Amino acid sequence: MNNYFDDSDYFASVFSNDASQTDVNECAKANSISDGRLKTAYKQAADIRKFEIDLFWKRGTYYWAFILAAFTAHFTLLGMIFSTFGKEVKNELSLKNMCALPGLSLFALAVTAFFCFFFSLAWTLVNKGSKFWQKNWEAHIDMLEENVTGNLYKTFLNTNFKCEEKAFSKNPLCYKAYDYSVTTITTLTSILLTIVSGGLFCFYVELFIFRCVNKQIQANNLLTWIVPICTIVFLTVIYAIFYFETVGNNFQKNKNTVNRWHQRSKNYADNHQT
Repeated sequence: MNNYFDDSDYFASVFSNDASQTDVNECAKANSISDGRLKTAYKQAADIRKFEIDLFWKRGTYYWAFILAAFTAHFTLLGMIFSTFGKEVKNELSLKNMCALPGLSLFALAVTAFFCFFFSLAWTLVNKGSKFWQKNWEAHIDMLEENVTGNLYKTFLNTNFKCEEKAFSKNPLCYKAYDYSVTTITTLTSILLTIVSGGLFCFYVELFIFRCVNKQIQANNLLTWIVPICTIVFLTVIYAIFYFETVGNNFQKNKNTVNRWHQRSKNYADNHQT
């Protein structure tokens, strides 16, 4: 059975599994300090946080290799198709020549574009999952550190402090530091790559469908129909992704939106899904 509790029950839930009263929480806190479990828990939380950050970048490198391979395959195939294209038209990359491509060539381009989209989307989801576990252990550190190192982790420089305002800058073209979230920027990059590759995939799918329906596609007619249709299909896919996430969250069993912490049952198989 899932258990939800808030910050006032944190120590009782972590160290004694009894969060019925505030004094029980304080007693569990005091006992964990005296027997050294709180310090051990803090050290473990800090180590796992570092481990999660390390995994975040390793996973990014892993997916970058797949994404680079997919995009390389796609544009290599595109170059090969137009370098060996028919003698009756010029071998330049244009919408008119794209319309004249054989169905098999369009299908091959669509497949490689799909892998570009798939690995980009997977990278985005992995980034979101990694960020969650990083924030999870950072929240544990926030709760535990006061009794171990004080508020060291929660204390950091104020970039708006007047006496040091010249030491920091929001300007991305300036060499000065600023407290941007590196993981957030990485996730935004993966989202942008997902949108671009998804649009590319939808373009080839629509082009392939038009090729199957009408073998003599005119570029003017294609522009009239494929741009709005491709846009509608792409926006539908994006909407479906976000709708699936929202509906999935709404139908989770024992969903709780009030308490901060969620404690899984002991017989739960995947206690830490990394």
